[in-house]
Parts: sequence; structure tokens; C-alpha cells
Amino acid sequence: MLITTEEIESIIGSPKKNVEKYWPLIIAEMDHVGVNKVSFQVAILATIGVECAQFKPVREKGDKSYFDKYELRKSLGNIKPGDGFKYRGGGFIQLTGRGNYKSCGEAIKVDLENSPDRILEDNISVKALLWYLTSHGVNTWAERAYTINDEWDEDFCWRKIRRLVNGGLTAYPKFAKYAEKFKKAALT
Repeated sequence: MLITTEEIESIIGSPKKNVEKYWPLIIAEMDHVGVNKVSFQVAILATIGVECAQFKPVREKGDKSYFDKYELRKSLGNIKPGDGFKYRGGGFIQLTGRGNYKSCGEAIKVDLENSPDRILEDNISVKALLWYLTSHGVNTWAERAYTINDEWDEDFCWRKIRRLVNGGLTAYPKFAKYAEKFKKAALT
């Protein structure tokens, strides 16, 4: 079952016009990639809820000095002075680092490394969202959250997804709350 724009607006509190614009694009890309399952919809929506509650592609906020924390971080592929700010978080999931922009751009056939601001373009941001989540196995862990057994439980799976997207458990309680509400909405 498809989670409706009304349910998204109600659960996240996102502006109606943004949800109406972007949710159909996300669903169409999920269909194109072949990963349109309710479990993955839940994971995507919970992720968007904590990463960009306005339900539109955004850039990570802060003055240039704030992004010094990303400067020359090899784990992000930042190899030149200025990379921290240039490749700051962008899109629906806050894609961060030269390495991610390069890999994503290669996968979706857009030169994001040399044009990082393109991450804010509608179709590019949607493609980047699906590329990142599927290439990091979020769709698999979302499905596992729906298949509770002795190996894993739902909370374990949601925590795993949060770590895959964020690197840690930042905003996990909010993510888990959204995941539970979207799962309940999908089942009714």
C-alpha cells in the first residue's frame, strides 16, 4: 500500500506543496529502480523526516567555519582545502563529502563532483536519495524490519538504517517514532 501525501503531512508536518511535488517523484524512482516496497517507503520517509522535514532537497546549514569538521577528512573523500564546505550535506539525505558526490554522480550519470550544487535539483536529488539508500542496503534492512525473527528485531533494523545514513544514531528517537507511525499508516 502506498503511504499517502496526507499521512506524510500529518506525521512529519511537512508543507503540503512539497510532499505533493516530491513524493510522486520518489515513488516513480523507486518503481524505476525496482525497490518500491512499503517497508522501504517507511524507511525513506522516516529518514527524510529527520534529515529534511520540509520534504525538499536542502543544503546543510552553518557558516563556513562550521564545515571545518569535514575538512580534509579522507573517510569522506575530502582531499583539498575547502572540500568541507563545498561538499557539505545536500539533498534529501544530506549527501556529504567529495567521495560521496563523486560516487553518486557516477552512478546517476551527473557530474556532482564538479557541480555539487546540482544535488538540489529535483530529479537529481531524488536519484541521489535512492542511489545512496540502495547502495548502502537500507532497502534490505527495511525489509528485515518487517521480517522479525531470532536474528534481528525491528528496533535493531531501524538503528542499523540510521547508522547507514547518518553514521551514528543522531535523532534516532525521532526516526523510530516516524518509522512506527508510517508503518502503522501503511498497514491501515
